[in-house]
Amino acid sequence: MSVIVTLPEAVADLVHDGDTVALEGFTHLIPSAAGHEVIRQGRTDLNLVRMTPDLLYDQMIGIGCARGLVFSYGGNPDVGSLHRFRDAIENGRPRPLEVEEHSHAGMANRHAASAAGMPMATMRGYLGIDLVGRTRVAKIGCPFTGEKVVAVPALDLDVAIVHAQAVLLAGLPTTVPGATLNRLCGSSLEAAIQVSRRSRPATPRSPSRAGSSR
Repeated sequence: MSVIVTLPEAVADLVHDGDTVALEGFTHLIPSAAGHEVIRQGRTDLNLVRMTPDLLYDQMIGIGCARGLVFSYGGNPDVGSLHRFRDAIENGRPRPLEVEEHSHAGMANRHAASAAGMPMATMRGYLGIDLVGRTRVAKIGCPFTGEKVVAVPALDLDVAIVHAQAVLLAGLPTTVPGATLNRLCGSSLEAAIQVSRRSRPATPRSPSRAGSSR
């Protein structure tokens, strides 16, 4: 059953020192307000989980909230490198950071396994790259075909935070633009619409009567 509370109440009740916490979402769906509330409440020793940690996680690492980071692709496409993340790795400031790096597909499969209540997921994505020897995955054989695949462990989260839009609870009109829900989805839809408009045959004009003779 859904329970609606304020953000400070939710963080105080659900996020505790030492927890493994995932704050997921991309672009406008990054739960920045929740992350900032975690910082305000002084949470520490967190094991942070995120696909593409960006500026929010850089802030949380820099303020000293994190003891570890489980991630795929650490960076921010808009503002560049994560300087506090880098400082923690290279110099142990403000504290040493334990890291566990995965591929994007690996993190997605780990989330899916966790949501399904399974201990692991299997995939081919890590085969042939050196990440296999540097992270928590295992090569196994398919019991049916003998094919070599990679098993990734389910994410063992204490708390998962995602940014949900209130309009979805209120009832979203069916005519809402795609960009309202997801900027990336909306951008691709807009591109398709523009191409469609430009590829339509021009409407033939009526011939002008100027200069015609009877």
